[in-house]
Amino acid sequence: MRSPKLFSLLTALALVAVVAVQADAQQGGGQGGRGRGGVPGGGFGGPGGGGKLGLLRRDEVKKELELLDEQNADIDKLNEELRSQRSSAFAAIQNLPEAERRAAIEKLQAERNALSQEERDKQDAERRAQALAQQTEADAKLAEILLPHQMDRLSQIELQQLGIGALLTEAVAKELGLSDAVKADIESTTRASGEKARAEIQALFQAGNRDGIREKMEAIQTGIETEVLAKLTQSQRDKFAEMKGETLDLPRFGFGGAGGAGGQRGRGGAGGQGGQGGGRPQRPAQ
Repeated sequence: MRSPKLFSLLTALALVAVVAVQADAQQGGGQGGRGRGGVPGGGFGGPGGGGKLGLLRRDEVKKELELLDEQNADIDKLNEELRSQRSSAFAAIQNLPEAERRAAIEKLQAERNALSQEERDKQDAERRAQALAQQTEADAKLAEILLPHQMDRLSQIELQQLGIGALLTEAVAKELGLSDAVKADIESTTRASGEKARAEIQALFQAGNRDGIREKMEAIQTGIETEVLAKLTQSQRDKFAEMKGETLDLPRFGFGGAGGAGGQRGRGGAGGQGGQGGGRPQRPAQ
């Protein structure tokens, strides 16, 4: 289960990436592309967002897990089932022409701004609870489709994509034995560093100094990740690297993802942590 603090942390972690995406858009290209509804990079947890199911939209992940055709069909069916559960209001906005969609989003933002802080906090809590419930349901159904070692490997890849943001998930924090004080320190450090980095890169962008902006962003990301990981003990860092397993390279914006500090570079077979290596998976008898 993810801590509510993770949402705040991931928001801070994304600030620099968003600025870089905007710079790419202004220059007519760049990595990452645009997700549905024109959202740069597609959201948290890797391109396309959506936790484990979102990762399974990636061909690299499908290949890594050596999914059977039957499993791919079941996953597509699950995605369609969950897609149909989206609110009609959200679907209506997504299907609008760009100008109308922007106006609708601005209206929603104005309505939110009119709320008191207490009302906004309540609204945010309700959305987090809804998102958590949906993700928990999706993971449970996904576990019925994947074999145990495939699910284990997918969990490793998800941790790689979350990077240092994973440190504030309830499961990871518990596994590493992180104290509340350390978690609070990680959150505050990341937020402050992210804000400072965002301002620095945005200033370069606004001044027209876009040369090397991506390299600058990556250097800042590496610095923040190093600073955060330094707050862990060596045994905690080793355990965190073990939990992420062998690195699967996936292009993404964000902090501490695939190939980040503490990871182990390599193809990362489907066996993963406690998994089974070699050969294509076979579905258990029904």
